[in-house]
Amino acid sequence: MGLRVSLEALTGEWSLSFADIDFLNVKAAGSRLGLAVQLKFFAAYGYFCAAAEAPDEAVSYLAEQLGV
Repeated sequence: MGLRVSLEALTGEWSLSFADIDFLNVKAAGSRLGLAVQLKFFAAYGYFCAAAEAPDEAVSYLAEQLGV
């Protein structure tokens, strides 16, 4: 919520790889977005986040990639 993400960071740090998508697709549909947020947040910031801490732009971008 307080963190902001630039367009460059979205496409660079928050894009899902084919391996990420393969990994997420074997998980329950209801948990895929949350897991994707945690994976990419950890990669970007080095720790797992609370739900409200994830940047809204990044969550929306991941949801779009996952089709949810």
